[in-house]
Amino acid sequence: MSHARYLRLPKIAPWQTAVLVAGAAFLWRLAAGPHPVDDAYITFRYAANMARGAGFVYNPGEPILGTSTPAMGLLLAASAAAFGTTHVPIMSLVWNALFDASCVILLAAIARRLGFPPLLQWLAAGLYGFAPLVVRYSIGGMEAPLATAVSLLAIYLFFAERPVAAALLAGLGVLVRPDILAVGAALAGAQLVVRDRRVGRTVLILVGCLAAAGGLLFAFYGSPLPQSVLAKASPIYQSTPFASAVEIAYALGSFPLLYGTGIGAKGLLVSTSPMLTLTAVILFAVGMAFWALGIRDLIRRNSQAMILALYPSIFMGTYVLAGLRGSLVAEWYTPPLLAVWMLAWLHGLWLTLHGLQLGSARWAGLGLAVVLMVTEMAGFDLGRGRQANAWMPLSVWEERELLYLRAAEDLRPRIGAADVVAASEIGAFGYACGCRILDTVGLVSRVSLGYYPLPAGRYSTNYAIPSELIRDQRPRFLVTLEVFARDTLLRDARFLGDYELVWEAPTDAFGSRGLQVYQRIPLR
Repeated sequence: MSHARYLRLPKIAPWQTAVLVAGAAFLWRLAAGPHPVDDAYITFRYAANMARGAGFVYNPGEPILGTSTPAMGLLLAASAAAFGTTHVPIMSLVWNALFDASCVILLAAIARRLGFPPLLQWLAAGLYGFAPLVVRYSIGGMEAPLATAVSLLAIYLFFAERPVAAALLAGLGVLVRPDILAVGAALAGAQLVVRDRRVGRTVLILVGCLAAAGGLLFAFYGSPLPQSVLAKASPIYQSTPFASAVEIAYALGSFPLLYGTGIGAKGLLVSTSPMLTLTAVILFAVGMAFWALGIRDLIRRNSQAMILALYPSIFMGTYVLAGLRGSLVAEWYTPPLLAVWMLAWLHGLWLTLHGLQLGSARWAGLGLAVVLMVTEMAGFDLGRGRQANAWMPLSVWEERELLYLRAAEDLRPRIGAADVVAASEIGAFGYACGCRILDTVGLVSRVSLGYYPLPAGRYSTNYAIPSELIRDQRPRFLVTLEVFARDTLLRDARFLGDYELVWEAPTDAFGSRGLQVYQRIPLR
């Protein structure tokens, strides 16, 4: 079915509009400025150490890969070597703005190959380019924009009949982030479904890339998997079995109608409203109905669109199954899913609009496009004074990171070169402190994993710190949210006798009562 009579617009080359939207998205992110999330600072520290000549490590002299995005870390390391290590957060913002701009163009290009009319191409590009969830993790310094760009480029190459290049990109993309392997699996699956004889070659390329990446990591770090992946797969993290499923429902169900509430990239862990949760889940179910309608029609018209069905299915299925064993999907993993899912969702929405025959078809289409963009833009501050500037998403929440930076500034003069600081969140504090860190959840400290799992009664929340770990390793300082020590260290008479509270700042982050710094009492 053609949408031409619904979407008749002035003659403007689609690529020109895509470039304009991409440019606007790029400038929007620069105007918002860098607001790194805690995990981004881990990669920043790897990059800074590499640029200083200490190697791609977190603690100098300890070859452990605690970031799941070595490609992003090395890119930032090269930038830091050229422009200085103090500018890593700014450089991450610039790179992410460029990657997101490329995603806008790629989405428009894929939509064009799917036969979308110009307005639908522009709307797909605009909805992604200005999605508060996407902007949040772009200005947040995470690798999500690069992961999305790699995923979309691989999908575009598949549509462009370049499956070898697509398979190579998807295979090597695991160095950007492991979940990009889902794109490779979707590529092979789509070829298998349409009986493409090249599927065997695709599988061989993917296996070869994985072997090469694993061999490289093994040579440098003694393991084919990043330590961060091993830590997250261990029983450190505790969540309800369906938490990952609800997290995905938040990410997709909030798009774009609930962005004005600010939940966009906050997701399950920050929202405390059961009604908001229920609304997001209902909207997700409705959105999946539009998605199913759209994907069926796209596959009918172009069998290659099967990749757009398989990738979201593999992505969501993997994380839902992982959630059953206690793993929780982080919100910054969802932008690539949103970008791909949105194409079929948007197509299904247009098909529904056509079926309803609402007055003038042309103006109905334009009206819906305006409604979607307006509701999405309501997720930004836009001068309401709830964020640092008008360009920031309402969902940005920086309290923890700023407190950790304050703690590092206060503690840094008291830390000697040989001192070890234990911390359960090692991002902002570790980057600003520059000290040797004992990571109590094992992202960069292998020794920590041996102390988990804890007895069920000692988990007040995720990241609960084992008393035995601190007792055995004897760090000079401990930096933690109170909630991480509430049912372990703060009930341990030996810890309370060996350490004293030397700094505290109030916060209710994750249900805590404050951010605390403890110092080991010298032996007398």
